[in-house]
Amino acid sequence: MILDYSLPDMNGKEFITALQHKEQPIPPFIVSTGRGDEHIAVEMMKLGAKDYLVKNKYFLEILPEVLKRVRNEIENENKLKQTEDILRLSNLRNLAMIANISDVIGIIGTDGIMKYKSPNIEKWFGW
Repeated sequence: MILDYSLPDMNGKEFITALQHKEQPIPPFIVSTGRGDEHIAVEMMKLGAKDYLVKNKYFLEILPEVLKRVRNEIENENKLKQTEDILRLSNLRNLAMIANISDVIGIIGTDGIMKYKSPNIEKWFGW
């Protein structure tokens, strides 16, 4: 979504804040404005804006490149989330599998601290 900061009834910050208060999903957005203001840019980025564009004579020239970059950023974020979800599920499956086998298993982290111990290791060593 390209959000013009100066809307007829409110500004872009008020619009995004209203969506947040209504617990509405906020699509990825780019803020555009006719006046460059670093303070506004920082506020909007804190609210989730992917970029901030000043509508000047170069606006239409840089817009396609910004859209492409933001699209790639969103795709990468989605791929990362999918990968994290797959890894989380894999870890849960591994822990369930380890908990249900009769072998003695202990998992020690790189910090030397026991991260997981199977029920049988507790019986075997009396832990």
